[in-house]
Amino acid sequence: MTFAFRPSLALLASFVLVACGDDGGGSSSETSGGDGSTSGEASTSSDASTSAGTSEGTSAGTASGGSTSEGTSTSAGTSASTSSTSGDATGTGSTSGGAEYCAGWEDAPAPAFLALDNLMMEPLVPGATLPLECGGQGLFMFGLYPRFGGFTPASEFLDFSVVVDVEGFNDNPEGHFFSGPVSYYLGCEPILGGVGGVLPVIPWDEIPDLTALDGEPAQVHVVMHAPGGDVTVDVEVVLSAVKDDGWAFCGG
Repeated sequence: MTFAFRPSLALLASFVLVACGDDGGGSSSETSGGDGSTSGEASTSSDASTSAGTSEGTSAGTASGGSTSEGTSTSAGTSASTSSTSGDATGTGSTSGGAEYCAGWEDAPAPAFLALDNLMMEPLVPGATLPLECGGQGLFMFGLYPRFGGFTPASEFLDFSVVVDVEGFNDNPEGHFFSGPVSYYLGCEPILGGVGGVLPVIPWDEIPDLTALDGEPAQVHVVMHAPGGDVTVDVEVVLSAVKDDGWAFCGG
């Protein structure tokens, strides 16, 4: 496999995450805020560092290998866990204080919650499949598609921290498969560039054959830095890396 057309991640400082009207159809586990209770599959984990937001719809904060983000991973065979530390944040559905939100925003009352789906909009519960896809930005990624609500966003950007560990492939400078902050755009106005509605987990450049990741277990740790407090999801999934025609755009 060659990656002649694949951009180097050293040049990828960040990119915008944009999508509109995704209500995250289908059932899935949810992370509830407030008292640390779980709706669906959930229990808690440590917080990760926040990332700076961006302006004017330009790219922001996802980096594989270069950016830093602290998080903990769970051991193989553990169930999805969720937790939150919340304050007085409230949710008002698709609109809040006159603002409209999309890209996974759901109409739900407090407490804050977070759930993750894969590309097929299947819930990321323990043992679920997380497929490798060729993203619209021309990079391979394992896409985490969030659904969230139960709070009032402070702006059209919401900070996440993402850490993924894959045994035998934890070779980025922080000792993870992937780690980094993501400034996630949840507004409804389309903007140019980037990839929307997804937290992209971008494989480390030095992996010579991405199909070697197929079938590998991965520990996923995501922290949503909501205005009222952090909400965390931890889940072990199984990576899928099977080449198809869509890989050509990413040089695969």
